[in-house]
Amino acid sequence: MSSNYTPIDDIVEAFLDKKNEMSRPIETEPFATLSEPLSLDEVKEVEEIKEQDVVSDESSYIEVKRNDIEVDDELQQHGVQPTSTDPQEIDPTASLLADEKIVKGLHAPISSSLRWLATLALYLLQRSHYTLKVVRGKVMRVKK
Repeated sequence: MSSNYTPIDDIVEAFLDKKNEMSRPIETEPFATLSEPLSLDEVKEVEEIKEQDVVSDESSYIEVKRNDIEVDDELQQHGVQPTSTDPQEIDPTASLLADEKIVKGLHAPISSSLRWLATLALYLLQRSHYTLKVVRGKVMRVKK
């Protein structure tokens, strides 16, 4: 037989060797393998060091701000009072409309503004895990 071809045995062997290796996407970085496994004590020490670093770093960035609003003396004479901006004091279940008006507005025509306002109020109630139910003609808020 004539030898009018180029031998590709070395290419096939190289392909088969690569096929047995673990493949990974191009975007990933090579990972290091540990020669010996870590002990549990070493892992705990590393975690404690990281927690201490985090606590010391956070304290340098935290800044305490006052929640009180200062009102001018002239405005206080006219009856303006400071309000609290503390998030715990804001009622999450406060609604734009009364519950009865929300239910009535949900049955209003789609082109009316009451329907849109009632839908928004119901959406805000549902965001705070409440819904409205009509029981024996009375509207009740129900916690989900």
